[in-house]
Amino acid sequence: MDEAASLLERLAAFEGEWEGEESLFPTPWGAGGTARGRWSFRMDPARRYLIQDYHEDREAGAAFDGHGVLAPQADGAGYLWFWFDSFGYLPTPAGSGRWDGGRLVLIRTSPRGANHSVFRIEPQRLSYEVAFQAAGQDGLMPVMAGSFARRGR
Repeated sequence: MDEAASLLERLAAFEGEWEGEESLFPTPWGAGGTARGRWSFRMDPARRYLIQDYHEDREAGAAFDGHGVLAPQADGAGYLWFWFDSFGYLPTPAGSGRWDGGRLVLIRTSPRGANHSVFRIEPQRLSYEVAFQAAGQDGLMPVMAGSFARRGR
């Protein structure tokens, strides 16, 4: 099996519906708190890309939505990650990612800084963490951490 096919096979483990609790950390964009999140992952009909849909219900009725596509790079070096969300920033350029042991680490950069997203997956549990590094700043600022249970399997 070539490297790109192996990367694609690893993404198939995400397929399904996931739901769980999240901790939102205080950031320049919000005070922090708790939220309930839902992920839906599916392979596209040709089974070449992983499609992500995400919905978060925050305290006081606020919501956040996101949609992503993960594509293995043809050379097997990792993934390209296209992400669109209700904040409205376009994913230019695409993010990139790779496996680091049992963690899928995805990084998107923009003039504002770098978003670091980390997934860990087990058969019935998914964890997801987001941190942000502002442009020109050192260190990562935690944004959220969530734990999700697989539904319906």
